[in-house]
Amino acid sequence: MNVERILEALGVDVTKSGAREIKAKCPVHSGDDPNFNINAETGMWMCHSHCGGGNIQQLVARVLGIKGKEATAWLKEQGVSSAWRRGSGSRLEKSTAAVAAKKTPRRACPPYDITAVPLWVTDRGFTTKILKEYQCGMSRFYGALVIPVLQSRALIYRFNPGMGGSMKYKFTEGFKSHGTFYGLHNVTLGLDGSLIIVEGPLDVLWLRQHGYGNSLAVLGGKTLGMEQRRILKEDLKPKKLILAFDNDEAGASL
Repeated sequence: MNVERILEALGVDVTKSGAREIKAKCPVHSGDDPNFNINAETGMWMCHSHCGGGNIQQLVARVLGIKGKEATAWLKEQGVSSAWRRGSGSRLEKSTAAVAAKKTPRRACPPYDITAVPLWVTDRGFTTKILKEYQCGMSRFYGALVIPVLQSRALIYRFNPGMGGSMKYKFTEGFKSHGTFYGLHNVTLGLDGSLIIVEGPLDVLWLRQHGYGNSLAVLGGKTLGMEQRRILKEDLKPKKLILAFDNDEAGASL
């Protein structure tokens, strides 16, 4: 399914096109802000303003003001034999309906399935116990592991490292990663007052799985933010900092 070509036929103003995701101005409410995201492979879409989301067939129906069967026929004319992938949208539809019922004007992010995780996560040795404890799940919209930042409403999307894509992590729009640490909500200092600082949330989950509750992740970036420095100095006050960064350019810069 050539999602970009479908968007072009619908007259959608695309602002950024990537291998995984396409960003655009929402064609449903005709907004000027590029707050519309659509998966370049599955056609699942989400408007971060107030329109909700759904599959490509539903998008066509809403943009053109037609019924579902007519949208399917329109897609066939565009060379799309099937606009629906089995199991790709039921959870999204339920979440969208719940939002509409509450008349919530804005969504923070697409919903995710807390009952499942991508296979590569458990293949790398993470247990279902640790993933469940930290409320991790799977975004079918992004095809990624979802790691919630439990002291905030933000989500972190960790893409499959085996896919070879350039994107490693994606944060909820507007989330300031330099304002907190991953794992801060339940961190405990070691018996010797030590605190282990690592790069990413998966590093924290791995350490926590093996009993190191004194671990935090900086959530990317080449330096610590002012708020992160304040948290260390005024709130946590560790007697010893242990830096365990990756042996690469990003890790060396921290």
